Amino acid sequence: MIRGTFVARIRLFCKCLAGEGRRHVMLINCVCLTLFFVKVAFYNYGCDYISPANMPVNFESKHLNHFVIEEADFCRKHSNLSIIVYIHSSLHKVEKRRETRLTWASAALYDSSVRMAVVFMVGQAKTEEEETILREESERYHDVVQGNYTDSYHMLSYKALSSLIWVTRHCSHVPWTMHADDDVLVDVFLLKKFLDTNDTRDSILCYPWGNSYVRRYGKWCVRHSEYPEDMYPTYCGGGAWVIATALVRQLLDAAARVPLMWVDDVYITGMLSKNAGVPISQNLKQSIRRYGIGDDDLGNTVIWFEPSKPRTIWWDKLLRFHSYVSATDV
Repeated sequence: MIRGTFVARIRLFCKCLAGEGRRHVMLINCVCLTLFFVKVAFYNYGCDYISPANMPVNFESKHLNHFVIEEADFCRKHSNLSIIVYIHSSLHKVEKRRETRLTWASAALYDSSVRMAVVFMVGQAKTEEEETILREESERYHDVVQGNYTDSYHMLSYKALSSLIWVTRHCSHVPWTMHADDDVLVDVFLLKKFLDTNDTRDSILCYPWGNSYVRRYGKWCVRHSEYPEDMYPTYCGGGAWVIATALVRQLLDAAARVPLMWVDDVYITGMLSKNAGVPISQNLKQSIRRYGIGDDDLGNTVIWFEPSKPRTIWWDKLLRFHSYVSATDV
């Protein structure tokens, strides 16, 4: 379809350029433009990665079942948890993890009724420097889980499945599970209030994206052999989503039936949730801001994607809004 469009454009250029006068020069230009568009069509519109086998995952795979650092007692050490949050991170993103720990991951320090703990999911270290980072953070915080997979965009679904396996293995008693990226900000106090007052345990809570076309080019390119449909099912915007932990097992069961696809947001919350019969709820959508955050959003927004200012600034604003003492006031 895409290449057909380019052919049509080439023909149109040829008709325009090969008009009256200077016909030979125009034809040469037409040939040059033809070569240019052919290059664009075949270079930019290809997927530069190795597709996974077009089949469901093997749960005996070492990528999924083995953890280099497991922190198996993490949820038991945090008593009476209501929410376990796992954050996709990469070992070199030290500052993102530090900022998260200083901000919304520390909510329980300000309100003991917030029974939430945050763990960071990372893959294999690529350098000695990353090994050192991992060792130091693990010894200091004990909140980093290292899986046995390569940390790259095209292994995101392995990271997501590995995270969900870890949750079911060690935190199945915790009522809620939340996935988040390492650059979001969460008003945990408002999230707690929302979960306490809304009966949403049968669905995924998120910012739903519908009518999304499959990209066959660029960063989020997906090969036709990996996903032949033109459009994705409705799925959750990748910044964050919340699910009752009891439903996580249903998503993993669906992974044994649904062919693997590397874009984790689509795969987990779109393809697997659809197969498992787990709906996506609209209830939290109005409380999620994707961009353009301002002071007026305080008290109305639960999850903020990509805040315009450092998260520490917004966190101090949130603490003051909820009448807690911020770190800058101490």
